[in-house]
Amino acid sequence: MTQSPKVDPPLDSNDTAKRLPASERRRQIVRTASQVLAERGIDHVRMPEVAERAGVTRAIVYRFFANRQELLAAILVDFREEIERRYKERSSLLREGRPIDVAVRGFIAATCDAIDTTGAGGFVLLNMDGPDPELAELARATRESLHAPWLARISNVTDVDRVMATAISAMSVASSRAVIALYLDRTITRDQAADVLARGVAALLAEFRR
Repeated sequence: MTQSPKVDPPLDSNDTAKRLPASERRRQIVRTASQVLAERGIDHVRMPEVAERAGVTRAIVYRFFANRQELLAAILVDFREEIERRYKERSSLLREGRPIDVAVRGFIAATCDAIDTTGAGGFVLLNMDGPDPELAELARATRESLHAPWLARISNVTDVDRVMATAISAMSVASSRAVIALYLDRTITRDQAADVLARGVAALLAEFRR
């Protein structure tokens, strides 16, 4: 039986009662909405519920977001900015000559750290191609941005052209998303997720080297 996604602990009501600078309040609302999405699904990301969970009034939520769609997009953008920052910090792992399994472990750690920081909602949205075309396009563009740095490394390791490198990268990304979902469900630990993906991606690239 699938367990509930792993989410950040509830925000302390004493903290939410304090007056925060506008940028911090906005971030708090976005990450609260991310928690709601991860726990209850996208249909429950509504202004009244988010306001109650964040310990603020609906008016404050609407001060930052004109509608629910803007709030959903903000969840994904927040996650994208956090994960891209963490990926950039580990960009040296993709240099030629570095072991591919070490690179995979580093980027899985970066992904999990980004989820732990922003909430799992952004990761959920990243992997959705739902009915809203603007949100689906933002998710698609984010996925492309995240796997683009891997293309040159895959080409170097396998000596395939860019089209094949793109296909191999897509396979690796799909596997990563599935395994991280197991981590969020608490089916496996973070270390287990990193281990299985490091071994799996290394085996995949070894197969295409032949």
